[in-house]
Amino acid sequence: MAMKRNTLFFASVLLLIIFISSCNQPQKEEKVFGELDREAIAADTTMQTNIEASYEYVKDHPFKGNRIFSIINGGYTGFKDAIVAEKISMTDLDTIIILKLHNELITNTFLTDFDNNSSPEIHIITRPKGEKYFINYILIQNGKKWSTQKVSLEKMMDGYEQDEKWSINENSLLLEFPNTTALRRIHFKLKNNRFVTEKSDSIFK
Repeated sequence: MAMKRNTLFFASVLLLIIFISSCNQPQKEEKVFGELDREAIAADTTMQTNIEASYEYVKDHPFKGNRIFSIINGGYTGFKDAIVAEKISMTDLDTIIILKLHNELITNTFLTDFDNNSSPEIHIITRPKGEKYFINYILIQNGKKWSTQKVSLEKMMDGYEQDEKWSINENSLLLEFPNTTALRRIHFKLKNNRFVTEKSDSIFK
């Protein structure tokens, strides 16, 4: 009988030790939603930074069959410079201008000759980061000289959200975008060797 009581006593002590040990074990800390969210934001921010740092815009525009103009911009320049050059050969470029950008991304470029004088007009379309309007930097060749013009559409693009379309339409460079009531059109037209803008709306049916 005494041996049975001792066995029960030692069994109880052993169970007590196991219970105390389990209570003292460090619990695995579970992440709460806020912590997971912060990690996701940090990862997304890093990825976005890498995307922006690797951004490049390089486009060649043939002109009249025997000339090629190149527009070059990239994240490696901090988006501050856009190089406009004429290709002399496959490996050589003749720089026309280094265009200073101000926190802008190039969204499109065009080559036109609206006055049919066999001298190009180079259009470099940019959008300031975080803004909802475009800027058109225009280079116009007169003989051996180039003139530059900057046309901001900040005051002409009220209601713009997205889905813009650029095209060359007869004798103008055309921008179209919808707002809440109409399809808005902005024409870039060459007059007296300067580009002017004209706005028109086509009401949705």
